[in-house]
Amino acid sequence: MSQTKGGQTELPTPNYLKAATFNNKAGVEVKLLVYFDSGATDEHDMVNGSSVKVERTIDKGTWTAVDPIKRVELTGPEGKNCEFDVKVSGVAVLSYTIALKLVCEAE
Repeated sequence: MSQTKGGQTELPTPNYLKAATFNNKAGVEVKLLVYFDSGATDEHDMVNGSSVKVERTIDKGTWTAVDPIKRVELTGPEGKNCEFDVKVSGVAVLSYTIALKLVCEAE
């Protein structure tokens, strides 16, 4: 919702994850599944020691829009081990470390 202050319209601050880098330091291969606001998904098989940057845009013809990351799921050799909905303030670009026992941390 926009607000009026001193005769000027103030737009709300956007809050979304524009891009994320995932670093696999879990000692095992993991499957990364990233869900975007548009409903699109990206899936990556990550060997130990690998990293991947995930980011999507939507082609609008003469311009492109960011497709924000909304949810992340990680699956290890024994099944799904970590999943979370993304919550950020402002427009964020984050790095996540996938550690032993698939503990997820934002840096």
